[in-house]
Amino acid sequence: MAMRDKRNLKCPLAAFTLVELMVTVILTTVIGMSLFYAMSAARSSWYLADAQISLQQELRKAAFEITGDLEGSSACQTSYPCSSCVKSSLVCSDYGNDSISFNISDGLSGGTIIWVPMRYRLNAGLIEYTYNGTTTNATSRAINITSLNISRTNTTPEIFTVFLAGQRNTTNSRVVTANMTTSVALRN
Repeated sequence: MAMRDKRNLKCPLAAFTLVELMVTVILTTVIGMSLFYAMSAARSSWYLADAQISLQQELRKAAFEITGDLEGSSACQTSYPCSSCVKSSLVCSDYGNDSISFNISDGLSGGTIIWVPMRYRLNAGLIEYTYNGTTTNATSRAINITSLNISRTNTTPEIFTVFLAGQRNTTNSRVVTANMTTSVALRN
């Protein structure tokens, strides 16, 4: 009889009800889905920013190469004669506005400057680089370039403006575009 008395005592059992368990599972699922969505958005932003920075670096590399070589030239050593420019501010070239040919100094010989021909041209997203007759695709210089535009005006024939535009796809199939404009003063 003593055993029955112990069992009949009203002692609450420590356990969760089915409703409490379901509410916990639902709340955990909602919080988990929110965290997954936030991490997915952060990863997408990361990939987008990475592609944008990479594209801007490619444009800077191309602009640095082109302006650096143009600085070594002089106004009379380029293929952009200002007198043939329409409306005096449009792009002029013997190859079109996506190319420029010029000569750069390669040293002295007997007191005379040795001029070597050089050409930059946009070809299938790469900057094609020709130095002294040897052409290479400058894949290490710049990729993903969609537009190369070089111009100068009659009023400032020693200053060239170089415009570059690029486009790149991200890993999650988004397209990033960027452009860059820089000016360079030729050597006298």
